[in-house]
Amino acid sequence: MERRRAIKQMAVLSLAGMALPGCGRQQSGVLSVARDAVGDTRDALTPPACILTPQQTAGPFYFDPRLMRRDITEGRPGIPLRLHLSVVDADRCEPIEDAVVDVWHADAAGLYSGFGEAALDPVTGARPDFMRGVQRTDPDGKVEFLTTWPGWYPNRTVHVHFTVQLASGPAATSQLYFPEEFNDQVLAQAPYSDRGVRNRRNDNDLVLRSRDLDALQMTVIPTATGYRAWHTIGIRLSSV
Repeated sequence: MERRRAIKQMAVLSLAGMALPGCGRQQSGVLSVARDAVGDTRDALTPPACILTPQQTAGPFYFDPRLMRRDITEGRPGIPLRLHLSVVDADRCEPIEDAVVDVWHADAAGLYSGFGEAALDPVTGARPDFMRGVQRTDPDGKVEFLTTWPGWYPNRTVHVHFTVQLASGPAATSQLYFPEEFNDQVLAQAPYSDRGVRNRRNDNDLVLRSRDLDALQMTVIPTATGYRAWHTIGIRLSSV
């Protein structure tokens, strides 16, 4: 845990322009971010974590939309979130190219597309696919998703589900979490605030174990239009 904290501290310091030593290829720690609507072009440096990401349940709300896409919002309301994920070999500390990264999460109202109140689109009658998408990692092991900050639903803290699959088979299934100070900021704003007070936080969630928080909590910074979050997913190729 101490090692993970140190890595996150270095990533935050890098935003102030400090140089960071890399682990493996230094280039693999650079998240190239496109200019947003107000011209924010800062780069976030995230040295590979080089630790094995803890596994967690996929949960009951998964389905494969078979949608290879970067923008997964489908026009749903919420505060913009740019989600950057890097996939690395936890043993060799090297990026993994062409891994299939699948993400899904609840919308601002705490709904998962294709389930419950969001089982069918009220206009088309088809199953919606919002907040779901798939991408393949680039040569530096990276993917980026354009989404919104997830909402909460009873008995769960705010989270993002993901899987990583390689040509040789499934490599990881787990969930990612946000620092609570940012959850508090976002959930105090509309449309999230319409839902009242949540009953679970990171420290009393029914899935997240306290010993796994450092390994599964993303680094987050605010931007002029919303937030950016990034995380390094470490997998063990020898077990795939």
